[in-house]
Amino acid sequence: MATTFSETEFAGQVISYFKDYLSEHSDGKINLEIYWGGTFANSSEELSFVSSGAADMSVLNQNNYTDVLPLLNFPSQIYGEDGFQGSIDIFTYMMEENAETAALIQAENEAQNLHMLGGMPAGTNCFVTKSECATLADLTKLKLGAGINLSAFESLGFHVVSIMPQEYYDSLSRGIVDTGYMPVSVFVSMSMQEVTPYFICDSSYTAGNFFTMNLDKWNSLSDGTKAVFQEAMEATQKYSVDLANTQTQEASATIEAAGG
Repeated sequence: MATTFSETEFAGQVISYFKDYLSEHSDGKINLEIYWGGTFANSSEELSFVSSGAADMSVLNQNNYTDVLPLLNFPSQIYGEDGFQGSIDIFTYMMEENAETAALIQAENEAQNLHMLGGMPAGTNCFVTKSECATLADLTKLKLGAGINLSAFESLGFHVVSIMPQEYYDSLSRGIVDTGYMPVSVFVSMSMQEVTPYFICDSSYTAGNFFTMNLDKWNSLSDGTKAVFQEAMEATQKYSVDLANTQTQEASATIEAAGG
C-alpha cells in the first residue's frame, strides 16, 4: 500500500486500524506493507501506480483526480448531529445502493482498473485565519489555500490556491496563503493552532480518501479473502466515524489551550 499520509495523522490512524484488522482476522495471512508519507508514490502518482499494478493499494483522495474520477467529486454536505456517519452514508448510497449511480461510478473506476472498497469521513470543515473574520466578505478578501471544493470557492469570490495538506503549515506561516480550508481535527493534528488562532467551522462534512485496490489484484483474490477485506472496510469506517467524533471534540479544547 502506497500512501501520502503519515502514521500519526487522522487518515494514518485509520489506515493502521485497517491493516491491523486484516492481519488479526486472517490469522496473520493478510499483511499490508505500507509505504507512508509519499515515499513510494506522491499525491499525483498514487492513482497511476495502483491502476498499473505498481502498487496493490492506496488511499486515494478523489479531489486530486477530478479529470478521471469526476463522478466522485461533489461538494461537502450539511447534516444534523451525526455528520460524520452521514458523509459516509451518502457515498455508500451513490457507490452501492443507487443502481443508476453505482453503475456509472463502477464503470468510471473500472476504466482506471480500480476497485474501491470504501472511504472515510474527513470531519467538520473549517477555515483557519490569522485575523478575525466576521463575514463571508471578510474571508473572500483573503487568499485561500484549499484542496477540495475549488470551483465552489471560486464561485463565492475567493482567490483560490490549490495546495496539499502537508503544505498548509509552511504556506500559512510564510504568507503564501492567508486562509486554509480542511476538517478542523486535521488542522489541529497538524498543529495549525500554532500559526492561525482563528478557526471558523461551517458545519459541513465530506468523505473520501477511498481505500482503493488494483482491479486485477482484486479479481485474483479468493472469495474468502475478498470477504475479509470487505469486513475490514466496514469495521474501519465505524472506527473512523468514532475517531472523527472524538478528535473533533478534543480539537476545540486544544485550540483554546493554545490561545485560539
